[in-house]
Amino acid sequence: MNISAAMPEITGNTFRDSLVVVLAGKCSLSRVALRGGNGGRGAAIRVETGATLSLDTVVLRENTAPFSGGGLFVSTSSAATVTNSLFLQNTAAITHVGYARGGAVCNEGNLIVRDSTFLSNTASSTVSQAAGGALYNVGHAEVERSVFLNNKALGGMVGEGGAVATYRNGSQLELSQCVVSNNSATISGGAVFAQSALTMRHCRVEFNEAAVGAALRTTPDAPEPLLVNVSMGSN
Repeated sequence: MNISAAMPEITGNTFRDSLVVVLAGKCSLSRVALRGGNGGRGAAIRVETGATLSLDTVVLRENTAPFSGGGLFVSTSSAATVTNSLFLQNTAAITHVGYARGGAVCNEGNLIVRDSTFLSNTASSTVSQAAGGALYNVGHAEVERSVFLNNKALGGMVGEGGAVATYRNGSQLELSQCVVSNNSATISGGAVFAQSALTMRHCRVEFNEAAVGAALRTTPDAPEPLLVNVSMGSN
């Protein structure tokens, strides 16, 4: 998407919660930027249980959440659809013992992403565990025709899923026609870490880094991933 064109911007200033909270019903945002959120689950947007969110041509940039969802948090039994949008330099960060999840997005519900870009997002835990530099999933997530570039999972003890991490029995993640490039994790799954059902179709996974599984790391208890026409060169 073209972010050089002028967009209305919602900024955080000194506000210490999500910039937008969808409590119930349906919310649609289009052609707007959300920047500088600093707090809450989902520093830019939080979708509460039972609510529905639609984003079209939206920029979420430079938002920082403690623990979960630097840009967007999708709660259990809620839904979000993201189209033609950009997640740029968002962070889920914690400096004491705890779990940083989803530098750009933490999904516990139902998430669909199409034609979007995740660029330079970070999940960071100084002391303990970080997962999903761009996307952390414990729900149902489908991502199509999207790019994950230069995202990081940096954990003092464990960092998993530089671009994407998916966990928990019953969770599902599908990546289709995606490019996953130049992402990194301190321990495993430089591009993708999977402890739940994973499907990848027609994806290019390249130039990612991790100590174990630079392109893909699946745990022994995870279902066997379904990989169709997936290129994993130069990791």
